Amino acid sequence: FTNFGTALLMNLRTGEMSPLFDTPVVEVRYTRGYLLYVRTDNAIAAVPFDPSTRRVSGTPVDIATDVSVSTIGLAQWAVSDNGTVVYIAGTESDLVRVSRDGSVSVLQDKRRRYHSPRISPDGGRVSYDDISSEGRDIWIYSENSRDVRRGTFQRDGHDAEWASDGRSLYYLAANGRRLDVYRAGLG
Repeated sequence: FTNFGTALLMNLRTGEMSPLFDTPVVEVRYTRGYLLYVRTDNAIAAVPFDPSTRRVSGTPVDIATDVSVSTIGLAQWAVSDNGTVVYIAGTESDLVRVSRDGSVSVLQDKRRRYHSPRISPDGGRVSYDDISSEGRDIWIYSENSRDVRRGTFQRDGHDAEWASDGRSLYYLAANGRRLDVYRAGLG
C-alpha cells in the first residue's frame, strides 16, 4: 500500500507539528487515554497518551494482527469513544470485538469479506460492507439480539458512517459515473 508515514501532533494554536513516535503508521486514532495505530505490518498497537502534556508514555502493546489495509492504505478498523476496537482481518475473516484487556469475541459465525466496520454511537451495533457475488451492501449487526439486517439495497452501498443519533447511516454508492453520498434510515 502507499499510505503511511510519521504520526504528527499539530498544535492548533501555533501550527507547530511534532512527531508522536518513530514507528511509521497507516492510521492513528485516540480514545480514553490511548493512541491506537495501525503499523505498516498490519498490526494494531496501543500506547498511553496524555492529551494535557501531548505525550505518549509507556511501551506500545500489540492488540491485533493481520488488519485489512486497502491498496490505497486505508485500514479497515474502528475505535469507539468507550475504547472498543473492531477490525477486519486481511483475508476472509471473522467480525470480532476486542476488549480493553485484549479478549477477542467473534460477533458472527460466518466468515466473510467484511469491509469498513463502524460502531454505532450507542456501542451496541456494528455496520459493515458485505462483499459477495451479488454486489456490495451495508449490513448491521446487533450485539443485543445477535441479528444481522440489511441496511442498503443498491448492490453498491459501502463505507458507511453512523449519524450522531444512531438512527441512520450515511454511505457511498455509484450514481452513474459519480460517487454520491446517501442516507439510509434505520427505522
